[in-house]
Amino acid sequence: MASQKTPSRRTALRTLTTLATGLTLGGPSVAGSVGAQTDADSDGPADTERYVAVVDRIVDGEHVVLLLEEDGQIVDELVVPRSEFDTVSESDILAVIIADDELLDYRILPERPCDIDAVDIAADSQDDLDADRETTPAPSRQSRAEEADCL
Repeated sequence: MASQKTPSRRTALRTLTTLATGLTLGGPSVAGSVGAQTDADSDGPADTERYVAVVDRIVDGEHVVLLLEEDGQIVDELVVPRSEFDTVSESDILAVIIADDELLDYRILPERPCDIDAVDIAADSQDDLDADRETTPAPSRQSRAEEADCL
C-alpha cells in the first residue's frame, strides 16, 4: 500500500485561509486561488514557504523559538537549534525560508518588511546587513496602526 505524505499544519491552515478568502470574495476566485497556490508550491522543494519571523525567545541558549507571521498575523511557531544561527537575539526580525518544518535559510532584517517576497534572503547579503546592524539601533515594535501602512 502506498503511503501518502500528510500535509503540515501550516499547509492545511494556508489552504483553509485561501478557501475562506475565496468564498468571501466570490466562488470563481476559489479555483483560481487554489490553482495559483499549487503552481507556486511546485516551483521549489515541497512545502517551501517564506515568512517574516520574530525571535520570541532563546531557551537555555540552545533553542530559538521563532514566531512565524503572514500578513501581520502569527500563523505558527518554529523551534530551531541555536547552532543554526550565526548571531541572533530576542526580538530580532528575520526573513525565513522553511521547508517541511525545517529552517532552510534566513536573513536578519533591520525592520519589519511590508512584502516578504521583496526581501532577498541570500548569505552574501547578510554580511552587508550585519555591518549595518552594528551601527543601527534595534527597531522598536510597531503598533497595529503603523503596521496597517504595509497592508
